[in-house]
Amino acid sequence: MRRCLGKTMKNHRLGFLAVAMSLFVAVGCSMGPSQKELDALEASRQAMTSSEAKVAAKKAEKASLERKLGDRKAEKRALTEKKAETRANMAEADTQ
Repeated sequence: MRRCLGKTMKNHRLGFLAVAMSLFVAVGCSMGPSQKELDALEASRQAMTSSEAKVAAKKAEKASLERKLGDRKAEKRALTEKKAETRANMAEADTQ
């Protein structure tokens, strides 16, 4: 009797495990993304593409502004040197 009960319990466990595995496979494989999920994914993709384009534009603008700043700093240095030379020349002319 115990042998028969032990085999029955084992068969029940195996049966339960088989049913659980088949439900897991059936549920996991049969459902795909819904149209709503696909639309949300496409909207996210478009937003990401738009954001990447904005980032690229801002980086280009930053590089342009940094070049302008460098040019202006160089111009300021040149004018400062010219001003110093002019003052030196004026001081030399006043002493003569």
